[in-house]
Amino acid sequence: MTLATPVAGALKAAFPGSQLIYWTHRSLGDLLGLCRSIDRVVGYDREKGVWQLRRELAGMGPDLVVDLAGSPRSRWLTFMSRVKVVRYAKQAAEVVPVQHAVENFLATLAPLGIKAPDKLFPTLSVPDETLESVRRQIGAGAPDGRALVGLVPGVGRLRPHRAWIEEGWVYAARILLRSGRYTPVLIGGEDETGLCEEISSQVAAVADGCLNAAGRLSLAETAAVCKLCRVVVSGDTGPAHICVAAGTPVVGLYGPTLPERSGPYGCEALTIDESHHCRCRQSKICTVPGITGPGECMRRISLEEVFVKLRLALADEAL
Repeated sequence: MTLATPVAGALKAAFPGSQLIYWTHRSLGDLLGLCRSIDRVVGYDREKGVWQLRRELAGMGPDLVVDLAGSPRSRWLTFMSRVKVVRYAKQAAEVVPVQHAVENFLATLAPLGIKAPDKLFPTLSVPDETLESVRRQIGAGAPDGRALVGLVPGVGRLRPHRAWIEEGWVYAARILLRSGRYTPVLIGGEDETGLCEEISSQVAAVADGCLNAAGRLSLAETAAVCKLCRVVVSGDTGPAHICVAAGTPVVGLYGPTLPERSGPYGCEALTIDESHHCRCRQSKICTVPGITGPGECMRRISLEEVFVKLRLALADEAL
């Protein structure tokens, strides 16, 4: 969802006096409410019938509908609309050159003659009170001079082959702590709670414990913790794109997916790309026999490679 927020910025720049309403899933409301170009977020209820939803859309009184879902359902909802509709069309997997998802979303506006703004990100503005609240929640309320470095070890339950190895996250956290200059904070949703607790316990066994925010924060608060970090290390995840939208650089770890399509936008120099070694690239599941967790390609990423990128992002050659 944050990959599409530059569309809101482009629309607001083209129509500065307009009111921009974002109609989306209710769970995304608090996060998209941070987007500086969106005036109002309206919750979308998937349980409602199509005709009821069509009446709801018409009741908003739009002069223009930008369909960023590009799905059969969204097409039906806007079918025979009395206002102009432009629709997102996802680039086919076989098309080259590969178009980044951000640019693919922005291409939706081409029929309107709207050009993308020169600066696409950040798009989210996190209030100071939210930042301070999150500091207290994760135990970083008392500044000790250390900068926060975010680690996103999980990738959700459905595609575990996109993850990096657990030992890599443990050693990365230990090295950051032992430097005396950085405090790692583990970031993730409810699906990552167990993994992050295990990593945290392994780190605590040999070093001062890292901070663990997994499963404890709303999406808006996740944006806040991303904003508090100097840099975040992540695979192909939602938090990686939230970081970009919040203005935080990301060290991206990629193998089964293409960073030129779904990598953290603007962080190409910080991204590790093992997709050329992936035997099931762009597949939803790993097809290599015996692989049940991180993919074969993701296991090729070394700790030293990650720290090369971290040194670059932090401008810290001594790390």
